[in-house]
Amino acid sequence: MKILIIGSAILLYGLLPVSEVISSEHAGTATAIFAVGCFDVGASALQGRKGIVSVGKGWLGSSEINKVVYHPDEVSVKQMEDWLNDSGTYRRTISTDQLSKEKGGQK
Repeated sequence: MKILIIGSAILLYGLLPVSEVISSEHAGTATAIFAVGCFDVGASALQGRKGIVSVGKGWLGSSEINKVVYHPDEVSVKQMEDWLNDSGTYRRTISTDQLSKEKGGQK
C-alpha cells in the first residue's frame, strides 16, 4: 500500500495527485468522502450497493475515511450517509472545500 502525505493529511489511496483524489475517476461518476468511526465497517456498509463503483479506505489527519466513487443518478449522498449511519460508523461528509482546508489551503 502506498501513502500520499499532503500537509497534515495522509491518504492511503496510492500515489495520486490531489485533484485525482477528490475528482471523479470514472466517466459519469462522482466522488464523496465520509469521515467514519471505522473505515472497514463503512466499506462493508457501502460495497455492493446499487450505484456504488468503489469504496476506498484511508486516513485524513487522524480521521478514518471512506472515499466512494458512485453514480449520482443511481444513489445520493444522503442515501450513503443513511447506510453509514445505520451501520453506526457515520461521522460526517467531507466536502472538497473541507479537504482543501485540511491540507492547508492547497488546491
